[in-house]
Amino acid sequence: MHFRILRQIFLIALVVSATTLSGNSQNRIRLSKPNDFIYSGIGISFFAWGTYAYDHKSDWPPSEFTLPDYHSINRFDRSAVFHYSKSAAKTSDVFLLSSLALPSVLFLDSKMRKDAGPISIVYLQTVFLTLGEIQLVKGYAHRLRPYVYNENVATEAKMNADAGASFFSGHTAMTSAMAVYTASVYSAYYHGSKAEPWIWAGALAVPLTTGYLRYRAGMHFPTDILTGFLVGAANGFLMARLHRSID
Repeated sequence: MHFRILRQIFLIALVVSATTLSGNSQNRIRLSKPNDFIYSGIGISFFAWGTYAYDHKSDWPPSEFTLPDYHSINRFDRSAVFHYSKSAAKTSDVFLLSSLALPSVLFLDSKMRKDAGPISIVYLQTVFLTLGEIQLVKGYAHRLRPYVYNENVATEAKMNADAGASFFSGHTAMTSAMAVYTASVYSAYYHGSKAEPWIWAGALAVPLTTGYLRYRAGMHFPTDILTGFLVGAANGFLMARLHRSID
């Protein structure tokens, strides 16, 4: 996952949007003091801690490489070892980067466009929290990616620190967070609409497709993908829920 690029983009965005954490005209998604300063603080703290942990990860590669035995992997995950596709990895990157812009489609609606400030800030809180969790777990957990076990993959491709950061899938977690956040905000404004089931179906399809691509790429095991999906979905749903006004 392109953590360094994402950090720069969202750190700038947070600084620019922080000044709007005040009395905007709000409808279904609302900000509040001091709660939102606390939410933002938690997200930034996780982000900073996770950044440090991920950047200082040094469990891999070893001084001498020996192909690990894939039989040590549980049967549910083992099939991932036999996949390796650079094209699938590149396509998953497209899904990841596209998902970051997904909440912007909400502003095509005039009602939600009036709440652009609050929706954008909660979006950033969700991004920072999710990125922080991804980096934090990857920084401290040591799980080799499936392609490391694959004898058909060149050894040179396995000799980098990221090869030991399989758990959990950051691509799946981030696309899940963005898609579920988008669907949750839509539901806050148009609960019960005919389009709502389709919005939620799309919100689930995006991260599931991303996860499948990561599996085909040999980058993640099914349990990595499932965990990423659940973490991201929980973040997207809860952050929207915490800011949803109750009539």
